[in-house]
Amino acid sequence: MRGAALLLVAGCGADKVGSADSSTWPVDWSAPEPAREGPLLSASTTTLDFGRVGPGCEADRSVTLRSDGDVPVIIWEISADLGADFSLIDDPPRLPLALEPGSSLTLTWRFSPNRSLGLSSREVRVETEVGVVDLSLITQAAEPEPVTQVVEQVEPGLANLLFLIDATNSMEAERGEMLDAFDVLYEGLEETGVKVGASTADGGCTDLDPLIIAEEPPSWGRNRFEEALAGPAGAYAEAGLVRAWYALSASGLEGCNAELIANGRRVMLVMVSDEPDQSPLQFQRRNAVISEILAELPTARVSAIVGPQGGGCQAEGTGYIEAARATEGYIGSICEGDWAEHYAALLEEAINPTPRRTFQLQYGADPDTLEVLLDGAPLETGWTWDPDINAVVFEIPPAVGAQLEFRYWDAITCD
Repeated sequence: MRGAALLLVAGCGADKVGSADSSTWPVDWSAPEPAREGPLLSASTTTLDFGRVGPGCEADRSVTLRSDGDVPVIIWEISADLGADFSLIDDPPRLPLALEPGSSLTLTWRFSPNRSLGLSSREVRVETEVGVVDLSLITQAAEPEPVTQVVEQVEPGLANLLFLIDATNSMEAERGEMLDAFDVLYEGLEETGVKVGASTADGGCTDLDPLIIAEEPPSWGRNRFEEALAGPAGAYAEAGLVRAWYALSASGLEGCNAELIANGRRVMLVMVSDEPDQSPLQFQRRNAVISEILAELPTARVSAIVGPQGGGCQAEGTGYIEAARATEGYIGSICEGDWAEHYAALLEEAINPTPRRTFQLQYGADPDTLEVLLDGAPLETGWTWDPDINAVVFEIPPAVGAQLEFRYWDAITCD
């Protein structure tokens, strides 16, 4: 059976089970599903990102393999060519290994570079009787470097909304509630002049062309919104930051999403999902993704209608919540409140003229080295550093046109 297809369990809805690209989908075990017939294996993640690790330092990352079927699953071989900078913590398991139903195996690798290697990726291959799990180990061995980041405070104008919606089956009821409250959204468009797009596609392109505006008949707008909400879901349905990056990339804004920024409008992305962000590889470096978006569009904001922090009816919307905090977007619970309330809050943010107080740093910062300059003068007070989103947060928004300069040494992992 070693040539059989691998079945990955990736989420809490029935649609989350099936053949999948194992490099793409981390597994959410917040709501375990009943055991399925036959041998099945799931992986807690397929990407182990060690971050930037300095020579002489070390960082550990783990993956857990779990048997989710009703009979044991056999692991035949674990192979890798990682070099001397990696080591497997604890003794390797004796193979072949039969994982009993419900049992798991945790593998932890340590990265201990003795020289600067730059950004690189290594592969680990886990061969089982139900297929192969490929694990990517992403690393960067580098010395700390000084960073200077210059940003100009800009005046936020009226924003258009682009909903990036998880269209998997577990979101069907939520999408129905979004449609049921459309009249509230439409009335808000009449009052504000905001335009609305919606996308379920991997490339982040709006499925509404043209965008919904208040000048069109409400029934027409509702019908088009219903079609956009219907999907279909793409391979990156639950990898919202991938779609966000594509939506606001230069090619996206010059092509399918050009109407979003026409006439000087800014953009608010609205992430809607019942899962945490499950973006692969480089997109898991969420700070870098948001920094790239803000470099392209300094006034862009990310809002999130997701599982609340600490959990609730759905898994916590990790990744989306941090992105919303870093861009001062609206954060709403998918578990509480109704879409009339969410739409009202989003429209209020879309017309909010307040300049931003939060400025995300491009790289992880060593806080002891962080300096903030305002129009060339050192600023000792009036700001704090938020390590959770790697951002400088001002008590009062700097004036429009102010030149902000952030100087720091990038942080190096040294567990």
